[in-house]
Amino acid sequence: MMTMLKAGAGLKAAAGLATLTLVLASCGSGVTPDGSGSVNVYDLKTEYRTQDGTYVACDNTSLQDGSVTNVTNVAVSFSLAGSITSVDVGLRGVTTTQYDGNYNATVTASQLADLGGNKFKTVFKANSVNSQFLPQSLRPQGIVVNPVPVTIKTVSAFNRQMTYGPGAFFASVAVQTTTGATGSGNTRFLTTIPVYSSCTVLNDTGLTL
Repeated sequence: MMTMLKAGAGLKAAAGLATLTLVLASCGSGVTPDGSGSVNVYDLKTEYRTQDGTYVACDNTSLQDGSVTNVTNVAVSFSLAGSITSVDVGLRGVTTTQYDGNYNATVTASQLADLGGNKFKTVFKANSVNSQFLPQSLRPQGIVVNPVPVTIKTVSAFNRQMTYGPGAFFASVAVQTTTGATGSGNTRFLTTIPVYSSCTVLNDTGLTL
């Protein structure tokens, strides 16, 4: 299914999200009930990937300097169409219907990377502090939008979280338009990220997330 591109569409940080359009793909996409806007979520990655190229999330990661972090930076890429006023990004567990409401964030225009062609990317920090599991943890804030460039690291991953954690997560992106209508898309049947209890960084690829 396709929509026609509108001339002059784009993002304006001062005025919020302006009119945007896209070539709408069926997988990962959602349209508002009144047709005033749509979103297509087409990619989900993290800053960690295994040697076979699988992107993973880690509840605890041993870094090359000997320190340990609970943060996994996540990148979600999507296309927008219509008169969009806000974009909300969230993480959802695959093997459980429960998820922490802290794993949701409203993304402003200035926090979106413009990829051209009405495609955008947002990078945020997902924190699994206190030995909780992504994306289920009880903290004041689970997602912190991070516009600072992050590089991708190769890791060894241990102890896949299947029994007590969500096993894997997908990204959900909801949009609201100037008419007040909402629509959402997700990567549930496109891309999911497996979660591991611990990872060890082997090297930094130098590639930007």
